[in-house]
Amino acid sequence: GTSGSMLNISMQKFKEVEIPLLPFEKQVLFSRKLNEISKIKEKLIAAQKNIEQMYNSLLHKAFKGELFQEQ
Repeated sequence: GTSGSMLNISMQKFKEVEIPLLPFEKQVLFSRKLNEISKIKEKLIAAQKNIEQMYNSLLHKAFKGELFQEQ
């Protein structure tokens, strides 16, 4: 960058930056956990959509007077 808050860094300094990596086994474990969490998230999103549909249906029936049956 050219602005004062984004000073340039030389390619040499960039190449010298060390990026720590976790051992491969921990990377695999992280990946598995992330996949599990993603699947749970998808299920929760689907459940939330289902709840919203049921809630809207309930409201619709309530305002149409169809919520309670006469006995």
